[in-house]
Amino acid sequence: MQRALAAVCVMWGAPALACELVPGTPSPVPQRMAQCGVVYQATDFIRIGLSKAKDLGHGLVRQDAYESAGCTSTHDPIIMDCNTGRAVVLGSALHDPMLADTPPDPVEQLANRVAKAAAAGQPMTIDAITALAQAVDPAGVVALTTRSRITVGSIRPAGAARPVTQTFGLGCACKTFYPALH
Repeated sequence: MQRALAAVCVMWGAPALACELVPGTPSPVPQRMAQCGVVYQATDFIRIGLSKAKDLGHGLVRQDAYESAGCTSTHDPIIMDCNTGRAVVLGSALHDPMLADTPPDPVEQLANRVAKAAAAGQPMTIDAITALAQAVDPAGVVALTTRSRITVGSIRPAGAARPVTQTFGLGCACKTFYPALH
C-alpha cells in the first residue's frame, strides 16, 4: 500500500511519505559501533549517540553527535583537529524526511565545506571553522578538545520529568585515524 501511495504522490507531485516508524530495543548502556560510533537506544523511539568518525584528511576528523525521536533527528557536526587537540561543534542540523522540499541545512553545508577544503589539500584551522560556524549558528557553537566528553540529549519521553541524556567521549576518533598525534 505504501509503495502504491508513494507512486501516486509522485505522479501527482505531492510529497511522498518518507518515514516509517520502526521501534528499536532499548539498551541499558550505550553500544559501541564501528569507527568510534556509539548508540544509546533510550526508548523504543529515542536514540542518541555519536556517528561513525570520518577522516577528512590532514589531521581533521568529523563525528556527529545526534539524537532522534521517530523520524525527526538532529545532528551536531563536530570537527576535530588531531594536530592541535582542538575541536568545535558547528551547531545543530535538523533532519526531517517529511520536509523534503526544504533547502539544505546551513550547518550541514558548513560541515561539507570543511570536508571539501581538506579534500582539496587546503584544510581549515579550528579558528577559521569556528568563525564560520559562529555566523551560521552562534548559539550552537561549542569549543572542545579532542579528549572532551560531551553530553547529548534534549528529548523528553512522554511522562518523564527530564530529557534522556548520555555522555560520550571524543578521544576515539583521533586515536583511530591519527594515533601518532594522539
